[in-house]
Amino acid sequence: MAAMPAPFDNPDEAHPIPPRFWWLKRISIGLGAYVLFLALVRIGWGYYAESRLQSALATWRAAGQPVTIDDLAPRPVPDKENGAWYIQQAILKKAVPAGMPNDVYWQALNVDAYRDGPVEIEQIVAANTEPLALLRVARACTESDWGYTLRSPLVNSMRWDWSPERQLARLVRLAALRAQVTGNDSEWLEGARDLLAFGRHLGQSEPFLIGHITRLGIDGLVAGRVQAFSHALRVGADDERDAAGRAAKRAQVAALIADLCDEHPVASAWARSMFGERLLQLDAFQNPGVRPVYWGFSRRQVAASRLALEPGWKLGALRVATLQSDLADAPPERLLTSARAEDDPARASGLIPFLVRGPYALSGFPLPSAARVQLAHLAFRRMAAAALAIRLYELDHGRRPAQLADLVPDYLPAVPVDPLAADGREIAYHPDAEPPVLYSVGENGTDDGGKPAET
Repeated sequence: MAAMPAPFDNPDEAHPIPPRFWWLKRISIGLGAYVLFLALVRIGWGYYAESRLQSALATWRAAGQPVTIDDLAPRPVPDKENGAWYIQQAILKKAVPAGMPNDVYWQALNVDAYRDGPVEIEQIVAANTEPLALLRVARACTESDWGYTLRSPLVNSMRWDWSPERQLARLVRLAALRAQVTGNDSEWLEGARDLLAFGRHLGQSEPFLIGHITRLGIDGLVAGRVQAFSHALRVGADDERDAAGRAAKRAQVAALIADLCDEHPVASAWARSMFGERLLQLDAFQNPGVRPVYWGFSRRQVAASRLALEPGWKLGALRVATLQSDLADAPPERLLTSARAEDDPARASGLIPFLVRGPYALSGFPLPSAARVQLAHLAFRRMAAAALAIRLYELDHGRRPAQLADLVPDYLPAVPVDPLAADGREIAYHPDAEPPVLYSVGENGTDDGGKPAET
């Protein structure tokens, strides 16, 4: 039997070999090279971001600034020397008068005129003599330890509700308002000093912007009323007493002027809040568990994007942290530049702004807005001090000073400069108005003659 021919012995009868899909191999190689390129870029980006961060931290440490949680931890203060302890005790002892409905009590705390509810006001002040006395003791203390604890993630340590402190401040304001309207100018000034001391102690509380803004609000309860009513202030000599001992003493007025002119506690609290916010941003952006809560993304989405975007998050946080560092010790003109900033990253949208706007969501206060509040507060303090000085000058000379420079050095240490004026001008003063007018150019930077800015 003849042997069968081997398959494909005849080339003409052989089947062609299937294609080996070289194009697929080329795509696979290309994709692999592209992934390797992206990995190298990611490694380089991460190295660049970390080196930038470490360089900034080294610069801040060399400048003696707080850069760790331990750096911002409170220093223990004995209770009897601790202004915060007295304030906390006052908050605990604050009481609603027996039989007074809560809605009536809260309405009375927010009155702007004594005539709105004199009976309720009398009852509230009488029921709270102990907390008011405790707050006056706190005024003599120079240090505060609020007993807070800082730990990472810092955002979980941040206190958001400052209602107890605000309510106590309104109680003190109510007592001072009662004293002022009933002719007890001496007690009115003491109440104003109590509130300023309250704010000073609050400036040593948690080192975040929300606490500092609360402090400025408490100070603001003083400045506006002092400016509005100082033209009618009754002042006697230090060794004189009217029949009821209700006229203010010259030493009291001078002490309140000194309190208002001492801006170091305000500047120190501002710097501390900037350092705290800086640490808050960096801690949050290096802590994956914080991002989903404050950025509106699920944990899975954040975990999936972390590998690719973490250097961008870090650089975004560093950008804002650097701005906070610059603002912490900034002179007024630099702070004013930030306050007038138009390119507010907090209002941006889209992927690229997303990488730089995240820190704003943690504090709730865009830095330009916070800078404006800080400068406006300084303006109110300076106008209040000038108003008291004008009153003393008027009582001594029988007329008002023609210009604020006439108050220096006997009544004010220096002519008050308008912190919201880009050209460094003085606080504006109209001596012939009734009552005399003091005003700042305000947040819009425009001199409108003292008229309220249009909104």
